[in-house]
Amino acid sequence: GTTCVATVTTSSATDVLAVPMEAVQTDENGNAYVTKSDGTKVDIEIGRTSGQYTEILSGLNEGDEITYESRFGFGGSDDGSNGSFMPGGMGGGMPGGGMGGGPGGNRPGR
Repeated sequence: GTTCVATVTTSSATDVLAVPMEAVQTDENGNAYVTKSDGTKVDIEIGRTSGQYTEILSGLNEGDEITYESRFGFGGSDDGSNGSFMPGGMGGGMPGGGMGGGPGGNRPGR
């Protein structure tokens, strides 16, 4: 028989604004929002989700800092403590779908 190895890309996104999925909350009316570092809740429109990150279509700008607490008990900072996260652009597509490339170069400490 013949063997074939194939990669099927179902979806990819480049240069999109994205935040960790855990940062996206939903109010009692089903509207999505995030909390800025100053405590202000901001309504957002969300797009695709990679399983780790959610695309932000409107409501946030690159450079806006948000804060959240993860389900693992630590927040959005790189050091694993409660902290803030600065959403950045997502790079390149990842085979198998989603938004690959990780959170752009705009996270604090990078």
